[in-house]
Amino acid sequence: MSTLKGFGTTPVCSMQLKKNSRTLIEEIVVDVHEQQLSFIIHWKGACHATFKMDRPRSAAKGHKTLVGDIDLIRKMACYDDGKIAQVLCRLGRKTGKGNAWKKRHVAYIRKKYSIEYKKQNPGILSLRRSMLAHNGIGGDVDGKSMGEVQQTVFNPLPAVFKAFTGDSVVAT
Repeated sequence: MSTLKGFGTTPVCSMQLKKNSRTLIEEIVVDVHEQQLSFIIHWKGACHATFKMDRPRSAAKGHKTLVGDIDLIRKMACYDDGKIAQVLCRLGRKTGKGNAWKKRHVAYIRKKYSIEYKKQNPGILSLRRSMLAHNGIGGDVDGKSMGEVQQTVFNPLPAVFKAFTGDSVVAT
């Protein structure tokens, strides 16, 4: 019965051929098992053909985003969606469909689970802002002089790894 594989979807299968095959098939019986579907095709003229296939996975069960990924997005809500996607990719995480994380995927999860963007604490400098301030390029951070801002460099990756592994990670 391997000749039926792809029948009706190939470019050489014309509409007339599909109509003719409908006149040749009397009925198709499907027996549903837990993990498999069994098909019996009753052809005109008392011939029968059988084949089995794995049952397709439900989209609701097979394409779910992991709860740990959603929690991580909540914890990193003060960062840009692109940065969150980079962290998820570096951790080797995949979306529910098995794709690499992108900015649009994080934005979709934020919208679906109502995760609001949180303002970053102005007293914590990002790596880029601290580098600019250290090199004397930018003496002004968010409208405040460096003397008014607590000069703490914040690297989110150790906190992210700790959240996933439960171990303490020391940033060097």
